[in-house]
Amino acid sequence: MTLKYKSVHFKDYQLCTDKHDPFIEDEAIWIVHLNNGIKIYQDDGRRGIPEYSAWIRLGNYIRESGCQIVGFDLKFGSHLVSVFGSKNAYYFSRGVESSFGNKETTHFYIIGSIDDFAQPTFKCKWYIVPALEIIKTVEKITDKATPPRLIYNNI
Repeated sequence: MTLKYKSVHFKDYQLCTDKHDPFIEDEAIWIVHLNNGIKIYQDDGRRGIPEYSAWIRLGNYIRESGCQIVGFDLKFGSHLVSVFGSKNAYYFSRGVESSFGNKETTHFYIIGSIDDFAQPTFKCKWYIVPALEIIKTVEKITDKATPPRLIYNNI
C-alpha cells in the first residue's frame, strides 16, 4: 500500500527537523515521529518565525499534509522518554506552578492522547521540566480538548 500525501512541504511550516540544531541543544523538548519518516523537534520561540509554538505549526502541517503522528517522545540532554506510539489524537500543553512567597516557579509539560473519542475523558500526564518525570496524572474531558492543544491524526 502506497501512502499519498498532499504536496505540502514541512519546511513551509517552519518545523525543525535537525536533531543537532543548536537552538534546541540545551532545552527540554518533545520529538514527534511522522509516518513519512520525518522527526519534528520542538523549537518554540525561535527568532524569525511568526508562530511561537512549534506544536501549533505541527498541527497545521498534520491537518494540511495528510501525515500522521506515529510516535511522541520527550528529551532533555541525553535523557529520552518515549511517551506514546500511534494514537488517534495527541494533547500537549504547558503548565506553570508557583506559590505565594516562593521565588521558584515549576514548569510542566502536560501530555495526553485519545484512542477512543466515545470515552468521556482521557488521561494527561504532568511531566516536570526539565527532569521529565511524571508528577501527576489528571483526567480531561474529551469534548473540551480542542485544537490547538489537540492534534488529530488524519484517521
